[in-house]
Amino acid sequence: MKPVDRILSWSPRFVPGLAAAALAGACGTEPPLPASIAVSPPSATLPWLGDTVQLTAAVRDTAGRTMRGVTVVWTSEDESVATVDASGLVTAVAKGVTLVRAKAGWVEDLATVTVAPDRRALLSFYEALNGSRWPLSENWGTDAPLDEWYGVTADSKDNVLALEMGFNRLSGTIPPEIGALGALEELNLINNFLRGSIPPELGNLRSLRVLILFGNRLEGPVPPELGSLENLRYLVVSNAVGGLTGPIPPELGNLRNLRRLDLSSNDLAGAIPPELESLENLRILNLSSNALTGAVPPEIGNLWLVRRLMIDNNPLSGRLPRELIGIRLSRFDWDETDLCSPPDGEFREWLLSIPDRRGNRPCDS
Repeated sequence: MKPVDRILSWSPRFVPGLAAAALAGACGTEPPLPASIAVSPPSATLPWLGDTVQLTAAVRDTAGRTMRGVTVVWTSEDESVATVDASGLVTAVAKGVTLVRAKAGWVEDLATVTVAPDRRALLSFYEALNGSRWPLSENWGTDAPLDEWYGVTADSKDNVLALEMGFNRLSGTIPPEIGALGALEELNLINNFLRGSIPPELGNLRSLRVLILFGNRLEGPVPPELGSLENLRYLVVSNAVGGLTGPIPPELGNLRNLRRLDLSSNDLAGAIPPELESLENLRILNLSSNALTGAVPPEIGNLWLVRRLMIDNNPLSGRLPRELIGIRLSRFDWDETDLCSPPDGEFREWLLSIPDRRGNRPCDS
């Protein structure tokens, strides 16, 4: 058989196989590509660090049919806020907002994840202080924006700026979770039925400017962690019933922006710490009705801006320091103590210049 005849005799059997393979390729037997992807839920709020939410992604082809077994790649735009694993499980890391992306082939979709520990902290506050019995508790525990919760001031991102819950029959112990309110500027819990200790976690509230716990039944020491509140201007923790004990923490001397320090009507003991001289912006110092002992430190005379000084009803003893002469007081209470005033004319003249004064006898010599 000639070569040409051999080729012609072989070709009819071979060509149909090639044609079939070519036809199969032309008919598109390869899997279709994803045409769209949708993440569910499209947004989620995680109220506490470590909380999780499971995201899912529905992938569809050009005909709108759900595709199975398609690989979806998950990523978080800001892993410092929240991370996401290969299954779409999101974990809260820190307060903030991030976008979580789901991608399949060339298509992608996004979900917004908000980590908002402020909401969780307020819920802990509500539960710990018998919120169901508060006379006023509008919107507490609901999905309403935090700014619509009674007594709460918050910005558009649900950052709590102020918590004013005075005269609202709060009862129980202040929960440590309140230390998570990082943007809090004012905490006012005046005249309630709070008991137990002041949580040291309050020292985490670095934005705090006002802390008023007046008129409660708190007990235990004043946390030295409060000395970290460098923006604090008003610190009032006088009690309706005296239950705070222990010494005045010298760390309070770090509160250089403080205008008012009121620790009256407690059972604080020990000496007045000389470190209070660093309170260079202080206007009011009220330490009355405690169990403070020893002499008044001469360093108190460096509080040039103080206008009201109350140290009465304490077992303090010794002479009032002459360094006080440099302070222009409008009120000075030092009665019901064992303190005495120097008998010299200059100190006597300074005392008489104070419009509102209450004190004991002068020293004998």
